[in-house]
Amino acid sequence: MPQHPQSERSTGTISQRIEPFIRLRASRLIGRIFLPTSVIYLICCSTLLAWQSEGAPEVAFEPNILDPVKDRTLGIPPEESGAYYQLLYTIAHEDAAAAIKRAREFWDERREKSPELREFEHPHFADLFKHPEDYRGQVITQTGFVRRIVSYQAGENEFGIQKLYEAWIYPDTGQSNPVVVVFTVPPRSGLEVGENLNYHVGLTGYFFKLYGYRAQDTTRLAPMVLAGALEPLPLRVNPSYIEQRITFFLATTVVVLLIMGYILYTGLRRKRTSPVQASLPEQFPGIEEDQQSSSDTID
Repeated sequence: MPQHPQSERSTGTISQRIEPFIRLRASRLIGRIFLPTSVIYLICCSTLLAWQSEGAPEVAFEPNILDPVKDRTLGIPPEESGAYYQLLYTIAHEDAAAAIKRAREFWDERREKSPELREFEHPHFADLFKHPEDYRGQVITQTGFVRRIVSYQAGENEFGIQKLYEAWIYPDTGQSNPVVVVFTVPPRSGLEVGENLNYHVGLTGYFFKLYGYRAQDTTRLAPMVLAGALEPLPLRVNPSYIEQRITFFLATTVVVLLIMGYILYTGLRRKRTSPVQASLPEQFPGIEEDQQSSSDTID
């Protein structure tokens, strides 16, 4: 019996002596494995960041790059291409929520200066058309119906943009006049490249210029917006269109009822007139006339 405590003390002493050794070996093993891995990971990350910072263009841009941009000119001349591709690259890499917020702030400020614009949720087409210099380089939002989307290869640029998409959008305030929207992100599900389209979309982008284009036998102008992508929106029907359709339906119903009533009335009249009645004279001679004619015959 007295030997058990002694064996417990000896066992405890051995475990206490081994435990620091095990911890030391484990710490050395961990250091040998994880420390080089961490160093390599940090080196790779720093190298990748350096490559990205050297190779990727800046998202932010200086306002003076828009100085060569002129309104009411055909197409995009060479002196405007630098600003053109810079804004396309910037809007495609900006935070969407931040861009929408900036657009809202800009429009709120403009509505404060122009009370006639306060009832409109987005920049009015007429204001874009009359004052393009006030909008140039500003982020704006627009909604409307897409009638046409085309794609083509981008020109030479330093931003790596290879393909462009162009949409012709008719905003609610445009009165059948389009806004030209150029964007770089391929159309999402529900949208497609083509003609004679009818998609309700929204967009956020930089106003660039009043763009000149050839239409059949004349030259026309349209506001140009450089966006990242088009966002499909639920189809919204114009209330005036609904009112017109209801009025047309009611008028058509009244006309149909009048025609049916006339046909029914004439049909009933024809049924009341029998063949026997139709063969009788319209007026019978009176009794006196019959008696007089008889006496004349006797005489």
